[in-house]
Amino acid sequence: MAPLFDTAIRHYRRAAAETESLSKVFPHTAPLAERSANLRDPVRRKAAIGHLRAARESEVEGLRALAEIVAKL
Repeated sequence: MAPLFDTAIRHYRRAAAETESLSKVFPHTAPLAERSANLRDPVRRKAAIGHLRAARESEVEGLRALAEIVAKL
């Protein structure tokens, strides 16, 4: 079952990395005016969408791996 755990870990690490990248696109520590401008920036929004989609895909794959683990228990 170790390979299944490795698969789940790999997918969740990618999901975490994509989420971290998203937080760099829209940093919550930026001043309010900057955060507002960032939200209107089409380049940032497109990048954010890419990170969210990749994170979602990784989450789905991670859940599949977890379901396989549960099925083998």
